Amino acid sequence: MTGATQGDFRDGAASWFAFDDSNATNGWVTINIFVMGRDLSGDLILADVTLEAIGSPGDSSPLILEIMVLADQSGYNKEFAVDNGTFTIPKAVTAPAFTKFGAFVMTGLLCAIGATTVRKRRDI
Repeated sequence: MTGATQGDFRDGAASWFAFDDSNATNGWVTINIFVMGRDLSGDLILADVTLEAIGSPGDSSPLILEIMVLADQSGYNKEFAVDNGTFTIPKAVTAPAFTKFGAFVMTGLLCAIGATTVRKRRDI
């Protein structure tokens, strides 16, 4: 993870957001979020994170989320669920070979589209 920015959870409430990547080379980072004066509910984005792929196409790595503390505005612990995932580096996609036949068909399609466009403009 190379970066994190505060999500949309504030809705005008006083808040504090911090991202610490000093242990990123050890495989973990810390995101601290504090909202004062109101409880959060519903589906909210707490942080938008940026990941940097290190490896080869097709390689995967688990994304393990750990919530240290989740409490309400009175300091009482709240129940929560964590949904971990996997980050996969996409395999490279190669473009299909463009043959003379393909160029001929593409030229024909472009001419047909151009003729249709011209006809429509003249009808207006």
